[in-house]
Amino acid sequence: MDGYVLKRLRQERGYSLTELGKFTGISKSYLSLLERGIQKNPSIEIIEKIAKVLKVDMNYLIKPKENKNPYRSTLKLEISLSEDDMNRKKIEQIQELISLLGKEKEE
Repeated sequence: MDGYVLKRLRQERGYSLTELGKFTGISKSYLSLLERGIQKNPSIEIIEKIAKVLKVDMNYLIKPKENKNPYRSTLKLEISLSEDDMNRKKIEQIQELISLLGKEKEE
């Protein structure tokens, strides 16, 4: 199970760990272990309970990368240059970096 996906789903649904625990009957501490990737192989029964409360298919929790709508993370990048460091070559390098990052999205 991908703990990151579990955490994102829980947060999107507006549940705290305590609330998700109440609704699923799973302890808050166990859910926390799942989210942090410490516990990676919960039983099918656990996955089923979580999926039911979060209203997703069990496979989404097990194999999120194979779904048509995988989670997308956002990278925020800030580049700080002093006036002395800012020159045409640096700006072109930044533009090239942005272009390369955009190409991966298109593929």
